[in-house]
Amino acid sequence: MQIVTMRPLLLAMVLAVLASCAATPPVKKASEQKNRHGCDFCHDTSKPRWSSDLHLLEEEAGALCLMCHEYGTNHHPSGFVPSKTKYVNPQQEFPLYEGKFECLTCHDPHAGPEFTETPMLLRGGPYKDRWDICFKCHYKESYAKINPHQMLDEQREVKVIDDKPVCLLCHAVMPNPKSDRSEDIRLRADVGFLCWRCHSSMTGQFFSHHFLQRFSKVTVKNLRNAEKKYDVILPVDARKRLTCSTCHNPHQKGVIVNSAARKGAGDPLRLRLPKQDLCTSCHPTK
Repeated sequence: MQIVTMRPLLLAMVLAVLASCAATPPVKKASEQKNRHGCDFCHDTSKPRWSSDLHLLEEEAGALCLMCHEYGTNHHPSGFVPSKTKYVNPQQEFPLYEGKFECLTCHDPHAGPEFTETPMLLRGGPYKDRWDICFKCHYKESYAKINPHQMLDEQREVKVIDDKPVCLLCHAVMPNPKSDRSEDIRLRADVGFLCWRCHSSMTGQFFSHHFLQRFSKVTVKNLRNAEKKYDVILPVDARKRLTCSTCHNPHQKGVIVNSAARKGAGDPLRLRLPKQDLCTSCHPTK
């Protein structure tokens, strides 16, 4: 075996570079992380430290969160008073703010001085599955008794659940059945949150490699070409990512009128296209 020798100065330089690459960079303390969750990013630290007033820089804590996290319309809804129904079971460890559900109800910005105690700063974490936190406030058993994919009764009228149309389990307002993906389609939360209420078993390599993945410009072009080719709608989430409803149509057959939007409704797996065509819509074969 041939041994390669280095000059002492060169060897020292190489070892120094390797050491710097291998070392774990030190985590700054909260007070030093001004670009993250440092005290002075949210609080006026010039005020007395132990005052009962938190001295927030904004009147509402949620407004501070939205300065960096643009989740106002693409996450769990916030800024509302939780309804008292048989589907909701608020827990004391998930606080309300002036009676309202806010970002800090689920997320604790003080989850540890090094922000390493729980992913996404979720209260009560870490969780084995990301949707486990949902059932800290929602009765899983109550949702299990409802099939939101069956929207019509025997008279072909929209079913009523908890004194509201079943459509409002997912939609913020009643959608127009003739629409495609126009502005009247407003969901109560991110599609993932809505689906996880019942489909908490969706795990595995395929799921992790597809769900909430961002599209490259080439893939977006492929997707739009496939929509025209097959006369189908393959919707993405509000942040232009792949989500459950991109491939699956959650509606019962007969609910949607628009021909492109209704593809896959009522089918066994609710796939908007046959599996091979669906895959090649993003990954076309040469």
